[in-house]
Amino acid sequence: MAQVIVISGAGSGFGALTARALADAGNIVYAGIRETTGRNAGRVRGAQTYAREHGVDLRTTELDVSSQASVDTAVARIVRDAGRLDVVIHNAGHMVNGPTEAFTPEQLAQVYDTNVLSTQRLNRAALPHLRGQGHGLVLWVGSSSTRGGTPPYLAPYFAAMAAMDALAVSYAAELARFGIETSIVVPGSFTSGTHHFASAGTPGQRRTRRSIRACWPPSRGGSRSWRHRTPTPRAIKQVQYRHQRALDIRLADIGTTLVQWDALRAIGRLPGASAHELAAETFQSDQAFGTLAGRLLAQGLIERRPGRRKRIEHHLTSAGTRVSEAGYPIAEEVLGGTLAPLTEAERATLLALLRRVVAEPASDAARAK
Repeated sequence: MAQVIVISGAGSGFGALTARALADAGNIVYAGIRETTGRNAGRVRGAQTYAREHGVDLRTTELDVSSQASVDTAVARIVRDAGRLDVVIHNAGHMVNGPTEAFTPEQLAQVYDTNVLSTQRLNRAALPHLRGQGHGLVLWVGSSSTRGGTPPYLAPYFAAMAAMDALAVSYAAELARFGIETSIVVPGSFTSGTHHFASAGTPGQRRTRRSIRACWPPSRGGSRSWRHRTPTPRAIKQVQYRHQRALDIRLADIGTTLVQWDALRAIGRLPGASAHELAAETFQSDQAFGTLAGRLLAQGLIERRPGRRKRIEHHLTSAGTRVSEAGYPIAEEVLGGTLAPLTEAERATLLALLRRVVAEPASDAARAK
């Protein structure tokens, strides 16, 4: 059955890509875009063209997440036109980039409004309908920064995303009794396909920015700009994406995915571990790992056993062990392909450099294999 879905911030980036993918899957998708008759009219036409050329039900709706009136009107229109609303996707967000000290309190409040309060506005408009139906899904697009990985000069954005993550977890517990599910998606870092960095805001206090730059020693090129002193590991991300994509495709041969295999490996390394421990081991939120574990349980790959007190332990089944073990030669083969352009000496050098970066003793690396 087709789901009726609304996505905030769907004019570009993840939102637009997700709207198209969900429409391609046969759903009725409302792409929430602000200023649909103004500066974003071109994006509306783009969505309409895509719907027409691909024969999908992709619609646009005026949705400004900074305005409760706009959100209320959009949700009311969706329910009126489609008869119901099944899925709410919180995707709208805004990044800022710069020395944290140089942002004014008002700027931090604006970042919080866009990334956190916007979700509350949409929830207040949509949840009464989902609760009345007795079913629904609220999906939050989060940030990997909430689970570690926090480079400098993005603190206001990271703080807001941490707040959104905490709000999502609390909502999950409250909504479950009404048949409304919750998921948090953490996409990771993407260097293309979005306007996240290109449209990022900057600090408002130029005097503070100049003061901070003046305290830094110049870089090789003589620049004191904080932008130039923050490396952009594009090449590393490209290699990582290519490798993970290749491994994910190959793991399909044994009926699993990279995310599932990583979870099976973690359970194999830590038999009897709790969901919280395994979430930390696999760099996921508790909610995300709980959903993943539910899928593995349904596939007969893991089992849950009662532990001490209220602890729930996770163990591999025989089928899970087979899948886990079958993935290792595939992973070795894919890794060999990824590193094929390097000589043995270059591979050894790369390993030594990576160990230096993470300060990992050789014995620890051996145990991690």
